Amino acid sequence: MPITISGDSPNLSTVSLASPSITSGSLTMNDATTITSGSQVAKAWVNFQGGNGNTSGTINGSYNVSSVTANATGSWTVNITNAIANANYSVQTAVNYSSSHNQNALSFYGTKTTTAVNVYCVVAATAASLSCSNYSVAIFG
Repeated sequence: MPITISGDSPNLSTVSLASPSITSGSLTMNDATTITSGSQVAKAWVNFQGGNGNTSGTINGSYNVSSVTANATGSWTVNITNAIANANYSVQTAVNYSSSHNQNALSFYGTKTTTAVNVYCVVAATAASLSCSNYSVAIFG
């Protein structure tokens, strides 16, 4: 039976799947990937608190992330619960930094393995480590 998703917004067009199937809680797409295994969905994501004095990396929300570890000012390791197939995945990072010093923050990722990725926050103009208050990380692959 076909599945159709549609909407009346100009940003949402009709999507039809001619022969999807649902097995063991996974939706199998026409290209044989599943919602839980296909490259079109996030393999892991996390939003966590950084900031001065926060060495625990308090997780606000996540999927497939077991913990976040503080390494140094502005440097964190995101620990992945279920390993990613390989380390050739894509990482998107974003940070929130508010200060009266008018500094722009920049986020980026460094070393990545199938079970962890390092993320950083720095001053955009100088690349000095910065203690950002909130981090968001998404992994696709």
